[in-house]
Amino acid sequence: MIESSYTITKTISMESIRLTRHSFILIVIFVLTFSCNQEEANTEPVIDPELLPYVNRFVDEAQLRGKVISLANLVAKFENQNNCGSGWVNPPKISIDKTCWNDLPDIAKELLVFHQLGQALLGRLDDNSKLPTGDYISIMCENPIYLYNEYTPGKRIYYLDELFEVVGQLPDWAFIKTNETGIFQDPINTDNLWQHFVSGNADHTASLSGEFSSAPFSLSIKSNGTNSGFSYWVYSWKPTNVEEGTDLVLKVKIKASGLSGGGAYFAFRANVAEKSYPIFFYTTQTDDPASGTNDFKDYSIKVNYFPNKCDRLDIFLIMDGTSTGTVYFDDIQVLKYE
Repeated sequence: MIESSYTITKTISMESIRLTRHSFILIVIFVLTFSCNQEEANTEPVIDPELLPYVNRFVDEAQLRGKVISLANLVAKFENQNNCGSGWVNPPKISIDKTCWNDLPDIAKELLVFHQLGQALLGRLDDNSKLPTGDYISIMCENPIYLYNEYTPGKRIYYLDELFEVVGQLPDWAFIKTNETGIFQDPINTDNLWQHFVSGNADHTASLSGEFSSAPFSLSIKSNGTNSGFSYWVYSWKPTNVEEGTDLVLKVKIKASGLSGGGAYFAFRANVAEKSYPIFFYTTQTDDPASGTNDFKDYSIKVNYFPNKCDRLDIFLIMDGTSTGTVYFDDIQVLKYE
């Protein structure tokens, strides 16, 4: 009996072992199959339909340059955030702020998405290096959305080449030009075509003034009290004989008399008839406004790379509504550099 009991017990134990081993194999097969299916499922990108055309455009531009881009595991969606966009490498993800997105034209949306995809899919780091002209060297800069537009195709080619790291020599427009030609100069007289406008509640008076750098007049704006808004002199004209890639410099002399608050500044804008937004807009408001009291002083704005189309150029001479005092603008000229 004892031997029989032992034999049965041993037989049961071996069967248990066989069953356990069989169960283990089934579990392993299940886990491996599930893992493979899960991995396969995870490779599908999740891309917001509104972002998809720009992601596809990124892939196409890479392919034109001999680069193959995998979208496996990519997540591209809209999320509220403090900046216009963010990108992560592992797993690849880009996030775009919808409020910022809604205000951008198509080509600026392209630049925003391409910058984030450069991080997520190419592993590119931020790069704020500058070209000899002072332009950013890469789409991976801190503020890429105005680097090029549909009217500066030569710039777009360079920046996409650089993004996908197929750049050879720098293009000619990336270097400082020295061949100077004057294309606009206004002596400010009674026959001038400058117009003055008030925006908001600015309490300003504008006039031709005998306080000048060059005779006979300057354009002045006097504050009668601080308020919101601003006022400005504006001159508009259609440029001729300015080729794509040319540099322009707008020069203005400004005299300040007791200027406080936001002070005085000027702006340079290019427009095309079919667009509701400017194709370039530069201003001295942020970097170099006039304030305090000083005699006529030189200020300038430089435009690197003139667009291939421009129906109108505008010069704005502006005084902030929060300012006190008087400002005088004179010796206004635009120089072309080739």
